[in-house]
Amino acid sequence: MTESTETFDAIIVGGGPSGATAAALLAEKGWRVVLLEKE
Repeated sequence: MTESTETFDAIIVGGGPSGATAAALLAEKGWRVVLLEKE
């Protein structure tokens, strides 16, 4: 497991249609977003 010290405004869990859309919309507004996907 890798340790990260980056800071994000939002963490989206799940890269399905809803998660990907939420991450994209937030990123377009300038949020720092991380999208976590199991696979």
